Amino acid sequence: MANETKEFKALEMFFKIAKLPESIQLDQGVFIPDVKKFVENNLSSLRSGEMNEVAAAGRYYRMQQLMNLVNKKVKPS
Repeated sequence: MANETKEFKALEMFFKIAKLPESIQLDQGVFIPDVKKFVENNLSSLRSGEMNEVAAAGRYYRMQQLMNLVNKKVKPS
């Protein structure tokens, strides 16, 4: 499961040190009003290994989207 991969560990590390916005528009129609809670809940669910692969893949994908958006907002234009 994702919780065993290098990619997941990198994702966890990113969110431990990243400066996160309070809220963010992740995608059209996908607004996250509490980014910190979103990250905590998704990492916890993924770490548990108790979700089916389809649900875990969706959460992992959203976390990657969020990481990419946060990185874009941090980098100078």
